[in-house]
Amino acid sequence: MKTLRYALSAGCLLLAVTLLLTAPAAAQQITSSGKKGLWSSDSTWVGGVKPGPTSQVVIAAGDSVGVDTSFAVASLTVGEATGAASRLRLNGTRPVIMTITGDLVIHASSALAISSSTWDNPDVANTPNEIVDTLYLSSNFTSNGVFDLSTGSAGSTKHNVRVIFVGSTNSTVTCGGYVATSTNEFAGITFRKTGGARVILNNDIFTYGGSNSSAAHVNPFVYFESGLVEAKLGSLITVWTDGTTFRGYSESSYVIGGVGRGINNGGGVTSKEYPVGDEFGFRPVTLRFNAPSNATGHYVKVTAVAGNSTTVTPTLGTGIDKVAANRYFKVDVGKAANTGATAYNVMIGYWLKYKGNDGVAAGNANLQVALVDTTSPLVWKNVGPTLLPHTTRLDTAAFIVSDSVVARANIGGASLYIALARVTGTTENSLVYSGTSVEQIDATPQEFSLQQNYPNPFNPSTEIRFTMPQTGKATLKVYSLLGQMVTTIVDGVREAGTHVATWNGKDATGRAMPSGVYLYRLESGSRMEMQKMVLMK
Repeated sequence: MKTLRYALSAGCLLLAVTLLLTAPAAAQQITSSGKKGLWSSDSTWVGGVKPGPTSQVVIAAGDSVGVDTSFAVASLTVGEATGAASRLRLNGTRPVIMTITGDLVIHASSALAISSSTWDNPDVANTPNEIVDTLYLSSNFTSNGVFDLSTGSAGSTKHNVRVIFVGSTNSTVTCGGYVATSTNEFAGITFRKTGGARVILNNDIFTYGGSNSSAAHVNPFVYFESGLVEAKLGSLITVWTDGTTFRGYSESSYVIGGVGRGINNGGGVTSKEYPVGDEFGFRPVTLRFNAPSNATGHYVKVTAVAGNSTTVTPTLGTGIDKVAANRYFKVDVGKAANTGATAYNVMIGYWLKYKGNDGVAAGNANLQVALVDTTSPLVWKNVGPTLLPHTTRLDTAAFIVSDSVVARANIGGASLYIALARVTGTTENSLVYSGTSVEQIDATPQEFSLQQNYPNPFNPSTEIRFTMPQTGKATLKVYSLLGQMVTTIVDGVREAGTHVATWNGKDATGRAMPSGVYLYRLESGSRMEMQKMVLMK
């Protein structure tokens, strides 16, 4: 019995040690202890305990800490709500990687800033050399102080920090006004959100100028790898004029809202694509414009706006009788603070991307671009294409190009608005967003059938599968219980096989429908099937 008790005690002890080693460590607040010190030094921190991955780090009021080593922490707060200003400075003596799995907060009067590079790179002659640090941020960023991630001279002492937004939860960015080269300046951004998470901008964020004298990785590129950027309260703006500043954007990673791009400093005609869209999808816009030679620090901003274009003005000009019911684009000219004289732009071309679910049919020449210039009477003007007609197409490269010229001579003044439009008296292009996507998932002919939607009940969208025994025209419509038609999901020829369509819970005008029971009906030739579904909010 004694031997058994000993064996049990030893087993319990082993289990306890195992649990202790494998259990996640509790978060611990680590606070700086002196007026000035290095991150790697024990004496910089209260009790001589250096921060670790579970530490909630506070740079105390009045303290200054130099980052001389890579680190990972649970959260980082620079300064305190009351008290003297604090500073966290990246010394620029070697590349460092900072990982913050929680929030980053900079209090008023405090700063997260960097020093010019003095890195003595052993692999490169003629030091000092340019340096790029990396900040991985998983949660929220809030700055009421100074956030300055770019300094030094291009080609020699340049020091930048690239911020990489990671993780599967939203990151909200809230910071104050931008002042060129000194306050709230990002030096490079990568979006790497997963699991449907977004980066949400509560204000404009800026990356400033780059240089051909710098190594490519030092310049302020904006990379889209995964996840959406929600820029409804602010915009993502880069003042650098390089044509490849924005990279990697796609149908699954783009900006919902506004994007600003720098005007060429030396003047001349240039084209820039804007990776914008809305909750309905990615719809990039290309502007072609002529810039003067004094345009340093100036940018043109495009904002995708979800909504009926007639909210700008219901008045339609000659040659068009309808504008897009789901989306339009706002164009503004601006400049970064403390930069350049007022400049002008001459807009030469507007390239708008479209898809079939924007209410555009293939194979017709009746799609146009319309523009409202708010410096003149409010009216949607037909601005082309006027030289060569555009034949609509529904592939991934479908752009319509206007060849209009509209002058703009002020900064921060009246806006331009652009939208898809259709030629007067035509009907091929409804310009009403269907809110659906249709995909063929099985090409093997089967019996005619309409399956139960999934999920059901649903909110906000649901999938509907149907099969066609042979190629033919199919219509799939949604009705209320009173028999009133809500919207058409499918209307056209479908190949034999199984297909899946999506309904987003909205009617044909884009209005969200209330909770309730709806009918969906599939028709093809003389065949018809109907099912019920429940929208529950």
